[in-house]
Amino acid sequence: MIPVNTTSSSTIHEEFFKAAKRYAEQVAFKAHGGKGRSYSYSEVVELVNHFAAGLHTEGFMKPNEVGLLSENCPEWCITYLSILAAGGTVVPIDTRLKLDEIYHIIRHAKLKTIIVSAALEQIISDFGNQLRII
Repeated sequence: MIPVNTTSSSTIHEEFFKAAKRYAEQVAFKAHGGKGRSYSYSEVVELVNHFAAGLHTEGFMKPNEVGLLSENCPEWCITYLSILAAGGTVVPIDTRLKLDEIYHIIRHAKLKTIIVSAALEQIISDFGNQLRII
């Protein structure tokens, strides 16, 4: 059994950044079942910091809930960490849901911004112009 530290109040992205300091040049994520592009911890930290700054600077963090609709890939993880690093709350949306279920989540969470993979962008574009799509 792995011991759990119940006194720590670190966030997911803070813990990732701590691990990145220790394992900077080691592989953090690999695409396509380990056969695709790999990202070192230091690369991920750079990408997360850059994307988080862009989200914050461009005003995408108001309100701070941001939807995330993408296939399972390293970029999903990088985006998730970026939203957290920018001070946001991630609303992950399962890609296997039906379109009306996806729309229900968007409406129920009152999302103003959603980050979508290129493969799924078309289905979200029909939602209307009240949703900022990245």
